[in-house]
Parts: sequence; structure tokens; C-alpha cells
Amino acid sequence: MKTSTIKKSTIITGILIFFVLLIVPSCTKAPKTGPDTSKLVWPRPPDKPRIKYLGSVSSEEDVSGKRKRKLEDVILGRDPGKKIRRLRQPYGICVDSKGKIYVSDSGQAVVFVFDQETNQVSFIGTKGRGKLVWPTGIAVDKDFNLYVSDSRLKTVLKYNAAGEYQFALGKKGDFTNPTGLAIDQKRNRLLVVDTRAHHIKVFALKDGQFITQFGERGWQEGLFNFPTNIAVGKDGYVYIVDTGNHRVQVFDKHYDYYDDFGTLGTHPGQFRRPKGITLDSDNNIYVIDSDFNNFQIFNQEYQILMPVGRYGRSPGQFWLPAGIFVDSRDRVFVVDTMNKRVQIFQYISQK
Repeated sequence: MKTSTIKKSTIITGILIFFVLLIVPSCTKAPKTGPDTSKLVWPRPPDKPRIKYLGSVSSEEDVSGKRKRKLEDVILGRDPGKKIRRLRQPYGICVDSKGKIYVSDSGQAVVFVFDQETNQVSFIGTKGRGKLVWPTGIAVDKDFNLYVSDSRLKTVLKYNAAGEYQFALGKKGDFTNPTGLAIDQKRNRLLVVDTRAHHIKVFALKDGQFITQFGERGWQEGLFNFPTNIAVGKDGYVYIVDTGNHRVQVFDKHYDYYDDFGTLGTHPGQFRRPKGITLDSDNNIYVIDSDFNNFQIFNQEYQILMPVGRYGRSPGQFWLPAGIFVDSRDRVFVVDTMNKRVQIFQYISQK
């Protein structure tokens, strides 16, 4: 009787061990590797590359590391990955001098902060007076204060380096539809695009006091038709995406019209639905076109250097891109909205 019991116990134990050995490899094996992106560059060889693909960020996993399922999770049917917060409808982007990536997510009414130094992800605008509703434009100053435009709240909110709400810029009724933001670091100013008001407002960074505004609706030089995004060059010149007029307008340090480039069309150097804009260390100008699903690079003579990307879901491809930002290391961050990710590239200077 005892022998029979021992045999049964041995058989049951053997079955359990077999079951464990069968499951464990499927839980611990390395994930399948994707396509090789190490040679993904623009333009293609034999030309010298100017842009190189580095990778992408879309969730907490990409910064803090993937969460592995334990054996008990498999047996009990639990999936820790479901708790991971992912980008849903990203729009604006900026990067501070420490490499923190800030992404406004309109669909989740929050700003994601991807900290690559600490491998942590935090969130801004989730509660209290600083709670966001529909964040769009975003900018960070040299003191790590963050500015976020909210098109439904019709205001621009300021948060300190710890992500704590400080104040709203301007007064009630000052904005109709604030969108793109840009910081003039030398003059400590914040420039705000008010899309439906067809003008740009300028504020002091320190206290948020209004300084001036320029522009109104129209099609002539210096006028706007639903502008969306903005950037400030090292020389203080201001670049504004005049979306409804299918062009980029350039203004000097006194906010006087200087020049413009781009027309409606489907050829390189033309635009259909331009959005995000930024500049690299060589003062090349990058312009997103969400209709072309790419970004185009222009030199200071406004000559097209090359387009990067096309429609798709693979690395280096886009689906309705929106924001773009070049950091101090010439890394190019592109918000790939419908693919729910930020793609990262490296600008390679030819100088």
C-alpha cells in the first residue's frame, strides 16, 4: 500500500516537473528580435548619411525595462504588462539638457516624462489646479520649468522642475486655441501660437506676464491662416508653421516679417499639412508634414536637403506625425501619433 502511494506521488511529481519545464522556457526566453535597424540611414548609400535611426519610445517598458511574467503569473492567468502605461495620442515633444523626454498625450490628458538617466517614467498634469484636459504644445526652459498649452482649457500652464503646478499664463480670455510653444532662451521669453486667433503671443518666462503679440488672419506676408507650431533659432529668428497657408514664415528678433518658404504641393520642398518644426546645431530647419507622413530638412537658404520617412509602421516610417524636437546632442525626436510612439534619430553634421 505504501509502495503504491509512493509510485502515485512520484508520477504526480514527474507530471508537475514536466509541466513546469514546458512552461518556464516560454516565459523566460528572449523576445523575438525585430528588423536590423543599425544601417537605417538617410540618404541611402553610397551618399553620406545625414540622419540615422536610433530607436523609439512608446511606454514605461522602454525606459524601465520589460516586466517578465513569473511562473505564478502564468498559472494564475495574471499579466503585469497590462499595468504598463503607454502613449495613446501623443502630440508635442521637448527634451531638456539632462535628456529627459517630455511628451504631451492629448488622449490621456497627461504629460509623460521619460527619464533615461534614472530609467523611470513620471507624469505631469494629473491633479489639482494643474490638471490637464487636452495638452498639445510643450516646452522646457533651462531651469527645467515645463510649459504646456491646453487647447480645451484655453490656457498655458507652467510647472516647476518637480512637476508641480505654478501658474497659468495670461488671464482668462487671452487665448482662443493655444497650441505650439517655443522658448527664446536668450531673452527668457515664451512664444505661444494661438491657432484660431491666427496670431502669436509673447510672455516673460519668470512671471508669465504678457509682452506683445503679432499677426492676424490673412494670406499676405506676415499674416497667418491657422498657424500651429513654432521654433526659435540660435540667432533669435522665429520660424512659424503657417499650416493653412502651406508655408513656414520667418520673423526677425523684433517679430517683423523676414521671409517665408514652401507652397501647396506634393513635391519635395512643398507642403500639404505642415505641423512640427525645429532646428539642429547647423541651423537646418526640420518640418513635419502629417499628410506626407515624413519630415523635410531645409538649409538656411530654404533649399530642401531631403525628406525622411513615409507612411507605415516600421522603424523610420510614420502615421500622422505631429511634434518634432532636436536636442543639444542633435538627436531628432519625432512624435509618431497614430503609431503611438516617439521615434529617435541622430543628425550627422557634414561640417
